[in-house]
Amino acid sequence: TVAVGDFLEGMKADFVWLNVESDETSAHIIWDSLTRQLAHDEPEIGDRLNALGFPVEGAHRDRVFDLIEEWTYLTGKVLVIDDYHFANAPELDMLIEKLVRKRITGLHILIISRTRPAINIEELKLKGYCLQLKSSFFELSRDEIREYFQLFDREIPETLAKQVQEITEGWITAVYLVCQRYRETGRLEAGVDLNELINTTIMGRYTENEKRLLMFLSTLDSFTLPQAVYVTEDRAAPGMIQKLSRDSSFIRFDERSQKYTMHNIFVGYLRELLEERAAQTEVLNLYRRSGEWNIANGFTLAGMKLLLKAKEYDLILKEFDKRGIARVL
Repeated sequence: TVAVGDFLEGMKADFVWLNVESDETSAHIIWDSLTRQLAHDEPEIGDRLNALGFPVEGAHRDRVFDLIEEWTYLTGKVLVIDDYHFANAPELDMLIEKLVRKRITGLHILIISRTRPAINIEELKLKGYCLQLKSSFFELSRDEIREYFQLFDREIPETLAKQVQEITEGWITAVYLVCQRYRETGRLEAGVDLNELINTTIMGRYTENEKRLLMFLSTLDSFTLPQAVYVTEDRAAPGMIQKLSRDSSFIRFDERSQKYTMHNIFVGYLRELLEERAAQTEVLNLYRRSGEWNIANGFTLAGMKLLLKAKEYDLILKEFDKRGIARVL
């Protein structure tokens, strides 16, 4: 994600950045989220695609493709879809593959995923429609690991760099955690769980209020400051979030969307912590308020899914009673 962002900024590319915001199997919910994000930067095309809904048959799909072609023909656009591994919808994979095969002038699609999408990549590569950067391009070599440790004023020999590479498989997030632990203890600890590394190297920096806020925010895939205040019911949240974002590489702020996102490893750790420490009623309340926020801000499908997690069936039924809900769904 960071590499792609830096590359596009450096190239001064005209790009739109979208995120698959949660683990989802419904192509309609994913489409609703992506097109609403698109509308944030490109209101005309985003609103029109959102109104059309996810294309389920040929004529519908052709209309969507025509709109995209109108949008990119004169200007050229890079459409980035981040965290695509959360999209578990074969219909979306098929739509993207058909969109690629259409070869729309000026349109480039850049997918960032931790798993390989169910798209016929090999055939697309053979036809020159697709390029693939595999994870091996991003794995740190032993020399790079040594250089990385030097950034933290730690010189390590080749043998130690080899051990770090074996422990982390060259993954920079894991290298960072191992490096921080090494700075504290002066030794490598093979077999240490990543969650344990986060606990020993990261969490000690935070106050109890900050830990509580981070646990609560882990129920959100991304968030704005007003959203964080509403969901956590903590008026001090904006100041704490801004401080935490400045001090931690695990919390990223996106200028374009004005949203904060936490690293997936960090979120996983915090969700486990939330499950251990928070009462069930507290967790359900977080999902309820998150659902309410989404619905109030137009993300009806995502909001209803969160209300389902919160077991707020009466609120879901109230949404169905509202006029116009059939058009949204």
